[in-house]
Amino acid sequence: MAAISQFPFPIPTITPEDLAAFDESHFSPTAHTHLTANFLPPPDPSAAAAHAENEEDNLGYYPDGTKRTLTDTQISIFRHSEIQELLRRKRHNRNRRRKFRERQAAQKAAEEDEVRAQAAAEAAAANPVPQTEATEGLVRKGRLEAAIWASAMQWDEQEGGNQGKDQPPVEEPKVLGRVDRASGREFLWPAIERA
Repeated sequence: MAAISQFPFPIPTITPEDLAAFDESHFSPTAHTHLTANFLPPPDPSAAAAHAENEEDNLGYYPDGTKRTLTDTQISIFRHSEIQELLRRKRHNRNRRRKFRERQAAQKAAEEDEVRAQAAAEAAAANPVPQTEATEGLVRKGRLEAAIWASAMQWDEQEGGNQGKDQPPVEEPKVLGRVDRASGREFLWPAIERA
């Protein structure tokens, strides 16, 4: 009761008889007739004709008694557009999932490459191999030996085979070592014999 005493005015008491009298005065058939006769304009005959015309559009009724408002063609157009929208969403979602998987795979590969690079860096730091002229010379010598072997073989371009197997062995070519005066480095060259 403390909440009621806070209002600056007295709250009226409404009985069920008051509610019934209000309903009868505002929503009774006589009140409705009085309202339409005195406050609403008279019905337009052309609007009634248009309404009757809409009733006769030959669309018919649904089995539940509801009046049809769309033709079969309109319904098929709406169905087609809805199906196309669903297919578009499906393609969009499939592309998003594919791109997500590709990003994950690329990220995983980058992480694996980073781990490999880090492991290789740690291994190189733990076991350093100095790059000296001796190791560089071994690499050059290996390449030179491969070039000498390839030049020693007699390749038959027409048959695509190695003819050196059926013929007597070819004498190993000679290698000349020359020192470059400007850099002071030794270069290995095959000696070319002229016939």
